This record gives sequence, structure tokens and C-alpha cells, in this order.
Amino acid sequence: MLIVPVSFLQSEFWEKSKVRAVNAQFSFIGQTLLDPDAFASLGVRNFGTKIMVFLRHSRHIDMQPYNADDFMSAEELKQRIADARAMKARLKLPLMQETNAVCREELERFEYRLAKYMYELKAHKRLNRHIDKALELVAKFRNQKPPENCTQTERDEWERKKLTPNKVLSVIRRYIRNHDTIRRKEIALVKTSYGFKLKAYAPRLLDKDRHNAAGINGLILKLTELPMPENPTEANLRQHKAALRLIRKKRHRYSLQSRTFDSMEPLPEQAAHPAQQPYGNPGQGYGGQYGYPQQPQGWPQQAHPNGGYPQYAHPNGGMMPPNGGQHGAYPPNGQPRYAQQPIPFDHDMAAHAPRMADSDDAPPYRPEEYAEYPDFPASMLQGNYAQPK
Repeated sequence: MLIVPVSFLQSEFWEKSKVRAVNAQFSFIGQTLLDPDAFASLGVRNFGTKIMVFLRHSRHIDMQPYNADDFMSAEELKQRIADARAMKARLKLPLMQETNAVCREELERFEYRLAKYMYELKAHKRLNRHIDKALELVAKFRNQKPPENCTQTERDEWERKKLTPNKVLSVIRRYIRNHDTIRRKEIALVKTSYGFKLKAYAPRLLDKDRHNAAGINGLILKLTELPMPENPTEANLRQHKAALRLIRKKRHRYSLQSRTFDSMEPLPEQAAHPAQQPYGNPGQGYGGQYGYPQQPQGWPQQAHPNGGYPQYAHPNGGMMPPNGGQHGAYPPNGQPRYAQQPIPFDHDMAAHAPRMADSDDAPPYRPEEYAEYPDFPASMLQGNYAQPK
């Protein structure tokens, strides 16, 4: 039985992996909603919670998959729980046999891995110093018992702190994994995701230092101080100096973002920025307003030596394209290029006509080549092609 927020396993689509894991290990009985103010006595008001009930997976029970929309009243959920208990009482023997088989498999797996780890400790000379501690830990695990005449609270505390097979194996595995670690008596100030802390590279170096960590928010707001070893070294002083430099930078950024709008003033260079000015071309028609000098509307026109499109003379000499180097309107006259100046007809025809009137470039005209074409008008050729000399 679980008491969880309403958002827990609320969607079978978005949380399909979690639902699949729950269905692999449990059988769903039902769920019901609690009153939003059910925990008002604890200071939690208007918070949606629900009760979910599951059965442990067993091959003797018909497994029911989890249904996120299967809500029922508290009375109906109690009835389902009573039916499940009656079914477990009816199947008590096979369920106990299955439980014992699972515990036996876990115990066999634990004994196999324990023997493997103990062999590693005895086989390597460097690890022999951990044999006594490992044997003591295993003996404590096998002989542990709850305290006599204890209350339920004390029994729950013992259950929480008691040794388990996974705890024992993890400690012995750590002995083997760290056999090549070179321990040095050194303490360093390191940065974490949420602040700074003192990191010891050997055990029991920070037992005397109670202030071992500090959050970045507290450092920025000057609510706490950077941790410092009892006997700082030169490396610790360099690390402390670098940390203070980072903290000052973050304090400056925090002061900038914490300013109120009334205390902000525009920068002088932003006051004349084009993005803050009215729409239009800078300097075109403003007469020097908004910090822009008055600019000419376009370069003076200069006739093309051979005719054609107009050119624009640069003040320092040379030719410039229309509106070259300016941000003014293009074209300068506000008209399309073809409407700026009429193109001389003779010049245009001379520029596009084929160069066939030159006697040096023209192919020779031979009338005998056209003798077989009596109807071909010779005047069409004589007027355009030069006669052979």
C-alpha cells in the first residue's frame, strides 16, 4: 500500500517504462483519491494524493496490470483488499514455498559472491590486510538480532540500520576495487554543481573540520563562508583565491539582475542606436536629426562617354555605382533604372548589331555558289556582305 501524489504514474503513455517495471513485479489491486486537505494538520493544504495497493508478483496469482484510470471509492478498495487477503490465506502454502525458494536463491547468490570476494582478498598479498575486517563484517551480519524488549519504534530503527547482503558485498567489493588507489594526506577545495566543498584524498582527514561545504547561493548572498582546512597549504590558498574570484563575478551579475527598473538609466551609446529611432533611412530627410548628419540624396550624374546608362561621379575621382557607399534609397531618383534616362536608339543598335559591315571580318561573297538557286534574290546578300576584291 502506497500513499503518493496524484501525479505518480498518472499516464501510461508518458511513463510506460515505469509502468512496465511495476507490472513485472506487482499485481495491481486498485487506487482511490484522498481529500486534498487530508494532510492539513501537517501544514499541507490543497494537495492531491491517492492510495495505491499492489500484490507481489507470484505465479500462483492471476496478475492484473496497472490501470492509471482505475479509481474507486474507499469502500470498494477495502473490499478488494479483503478479497486479496482471503486469496492469500487460501494459497498460503504455495506462496510460502515460493517465498522460501526466492530467499534460498538470493542466499545462494550471496554465498557464491562472498566466497569469490574472500578468495580475492586471500590470493593477493596487497589485499591481505582487509581479511580480518571482512570476516568481522560477515560474522556481524550472520549474528545480528533485534534488541530484546524493544519498542516498535526501536524495532523499525533496527530494521533500517541492519546489515543486508548487498551492504556486506558492497563493502568487500570496495576493498578490492580500491586496492591500487594511492592515498595521500591532502585536502583540496573543489567546486561542485551547487557550491564548493573540501575533498579529502585519505580517510579521516576532515573529522575535525565541521564546515566542509558551502552552497553557491549562500556565498553570493554572504550568508556563509568558504570552507577552509585547519592547516591550509599553498595549494589551498590558490584554490581559495580562485573561488573568491568566481564568487565576486557571480555577485556582480546578481547585483545587475536585481536592480529595479526605476534605477536603470540608458547608456549614451544606446540613445543614438538606429534600432531605437523612427522608421526610415538614416540621414535621409531628417536634416541632421537623431545624431545623423545631412547626406546628399545621390551622387551627381555624369554622362557615359558612349551613351547608355548614367554614371555617378565620386567626389574624390573615379566612377561610383548608383548610391554606392550610402544607405540612402536606391535608385537615387526613386524610379526604376530603365526610367532614369532614355537610351539612345542608335547606340543601342550599334551595340547589338552584328559586326558584318567590316570588309576585313566579313566572309567573301561568291555568286557561283548560288548559281543552282536561280530564284534566290542576290540583293539580300549584296547589301550586307562585302564583295571579294
